[in-house]
Amino acid sequence: MNNEKMIRQIRMFLGNFNLVPIYLAFLLLLALTTPEFFNTFNLRSTVTFSSILGFLVLGETIVIITKGIDLSVGSIASLSTVITAALMKFYGKELNNVLIFALCFAISILAGLGIGTINGFFVSYCKVPPFISTLAGLLIGSGFAFFILRGVPTPLAISSFRTIARGNFLIFPIPIPFFSLLIFGITFWYLLSRTSWGKYLYAVGGNEYASFLSGIDTKRIMLSAYQVSGVLAAIGGVMLAALSNAGFPRAAEGYEFRAITAAVIGGVSLSGGEGNLFSALLGIFILTTLGKSIIFWQISPFMEGIFIGSVLLGAMYISVKGKKKR
Repeated sequence: MNNEKMIRQIRMFLGNFNLVPIYLAFLLLLALTTPEFFNTFNLRSTVTFSSILGFLVLGETIVIITKGIDLSVGSIASLSTVITAALMKFYGKELNNVLIFALCFAISILAGLGIGTINGFFVSYCKVPPFISTLAGLLIGSGFAFFILRGVPTPLAISSFRTIARGNFLIFPIPIPFFSLLIFGITFWYLLSRTSWGKYLYAVGGNEYASFLSGIDTKRIMLSAYQVSGVLAAIGGVMLAALSNAGFPRAAEGYEFRAITAAVIGGVSLSGGEGNLFSALLGIFILTTLGKSIIFWQISPFMEGIFIGSVLLGAMYISVKGKKKR
């Protein structure tokens, strides 16, 4: 009996992480064709950039589980880079580094929470379609980003802030963004799988009306999903500012589509109520590795969108086919 139970658990694990062997096979192909891909600098930059985008994927996944979509995560991240650059420009000389760093995160998170609340309120309480509501959120975030610095790319006034994105965690050769994403990933995995909030998210995504009839406050649950998405996008944006050492209204332009693509590749159903958080995060590592490999294979970087679009179509086809078999 114990052996059967163990076999079932292994199968369940492999079912949730079926992207792992695909990613390993892809890395093996890279090792055979372009071994220079695995130099220390390139590996570190790939992991760091993927980890920063991972914060957007986390939030996007939570929203998609509720059968929604969030098009504003890219503009929220861009707004966070602008807020960070503006605060350092105007207050960098008056406040000590620890305080200004904390202020950058705090105000960016409040901005992300504000846009997320607007998105969630109109989706859950006003029944505005998520596509329209979050498209408005995208425009609002982008408008504020352009207004604050008048659209001018602004370097960060405090160079030590780059440590947040480029430094290691303590004495270990682990990039801080990767360690941070790991902590957030484990935290939200626990919340989704072990708490009533997470179970309600899946329930609302699976059948909102049935969830309402069973006593779940569906509006509050949906609102919270968009709020969490906005906060996570803001945190990712601050780290993006540290990585690029600048604030720019278009710093994360289009990243919302990468986040959605990563979630879909990771098996998160756009129909709601289904999805694995860590598979979605692995999806963004696959996308980033694919984008970098194009350069090493000496293919035009302008073809990256073609590759990513093809991968998205393939993932959607597999997802739809899998549902028909059930």
